[in-house]
Amino acid sequence: MFVAKENYNTYKVAWLRRKSEVIMTNRSVSSLKRILFLAVLFCLLLLPACKPIADIATSVMFTTVGSPVSVPDGEGGVYVAYQKNVRGLGRITYMQRLDAAGSPIWPGSGPRIYLERIPGYARSGLRVGELVALEDGAILVWSLGEEIWAQRVDLMGKPLWDQGGIQVSTSFPASDEGLPRLLRAVNDGRGRVVIAANLSDLSGVALRRLYASGVLSGIEGVSVPPGFPETLELAQDKAGNVFILWSQDIFWGIQKVSADGQSEWGVDGIIPFAEMPGVLCESLVSDGEGGVIVLCETRPEAAETSAEEGTPLIVQHFDAQGEPLWQEEGLSLGALVEAAYPSALVTDGAGGAVVAWQSASGGIDSQRVSGEGQLLWGPAGVEVLSEKRPFSLAAGSEPGEALIVWTEPELRNNNVTVIRLWAQKLSADGSLVWDAAGTAFTALESASTSLPQIFANDKGGAWVTWAAGRSSGGHHQDTTYIQLIAVDGQPLLGEDGLNLSDLR
Repeated sequence: MFVAKENYNTYKVAWLRRKSEVIMTNRSVSSLKRILFLAVLFCLLLLPACKPIADIATSVMFTTVGSPVSVPDGEGGVYVAYQKNVRGLGRITYMQRLDAAGSPIWPGSGPRIYLERIPGYARSGLRVGELVALEDGAILVWSLGEEIWAQRVDLMGKPLWDQGGIQVSTSFPASDEGLPRLLRAVNDGRGRVVIAANLSDLSGVALRRLYASGVLSGIEGVSVPPGFPETLELAQDKAGNVFILWSQDIFWGIQKVSADGQSEWGVDGIIPFAEMPGVLCESLVSDGEGGVIVLCETRPEAAETSAEEGTPLIVQHFDAQGEPLWQEEGLSLGALVEAAYPSALVTDGAGGAVVAWQSASGGIDSQRVSGEGQLLWGPAGVEVLSEKRPFSLAAGSEPGEALIVWTEPELRNNNVTVIRLWAQKLSADGSLVWDAAGTAFTALESASTSLPQIFANDKGGAWVTWAAGRSSGGHHQDTTYIQLIAVDGQPLLGEDGLNLSDLR
């Protein structure tokens, strides 16, 4: 299945839990690797949709349904890649484009990207996909087992490469380790898609550029310590620089790769907080000036902080040369977060960032940090919700704004589970724009749901995509929905959104 950026981070839940235990008990690195591997396999076998977009995070929801991936089309509309279960055929991946009003542009379900007939893959959770918009269409990159493929679709909905796409994985060697593929893809701003993936031979991470023509560059500029990365994140800026963050065991680092493929921050990148054991950095965004802002949790052994008490949340800003701009230990957000719940980081569009997290005391909180290291939404941030809920975060349409979407399961008297979706918009000053409780835009009967993906449109509203799962007669069906939310928080595509799976 596809794992959107917000759902991707659920891979990390088991890892993070185990990692905190390792840090606190000083277990050996070799033992940690075995634990992580088993934790991953458990997650993949039982929780097949266990990710931000670069700027959308984060899922903490275990789900059993396929997750659509979507990106703005640059004209107020949206591209969506989604999957259908077709009896007798298998799991088919389609792509559709909707205009600014939410009407499908391409006929029927849209172009078919590929047909998966391999038994078990549809439920294995080993496939991840990334959708990247271009000026004249979009490119879908996906992992199928140990192979990476891509397909380009033009503005008219026509696939431009060979049937089934082109294989990207020639530089990502296969192995018998059975480890999941970590995959990221971004537009570098120069008409190229940058693809990063873990090397299956455990030698680290490779980075390649895919041109709109279908030409692939060689392995470029990223060197990380050998091993299996458990975190892999990308960010990009308008100059064509790409930033990659990885972590493995209790170590992590950042590398900057220029538009011409040169490593800018040393042979192995920079390793911030090297003198601070227990720092776990999960995500990063570009500052627009050649540097990055990173979000980390810190668990110093001396603090003896338990998961129940929460862990401190810090951010750090690195300039174009990779030098830290804030205090050596990072900037504390004054927050204690749930250790097992990944936090979220997006750009604020003004050189800073917006952060959201699950508070250890309950609920979803958020904070905006300026590029100079000022906490703009008060010392404690803003409470978005007083209850713990799986959520995703996205940048708003105007500098400083942010969007949050979350899910709320409800068990009705007839034992039917209803998944209700809510969204909230935060202004540049941290005010809740929509109703204090947020805006509800669906209440579908569903056995499970993927964590919704949200991003801003060009009219002050938002697009939301998700998949709802139902089972009947031993057959599981995933249904993909999309909703358009107006600037005032009102849903525009019906009470439950547009059912993409019903398009014919």
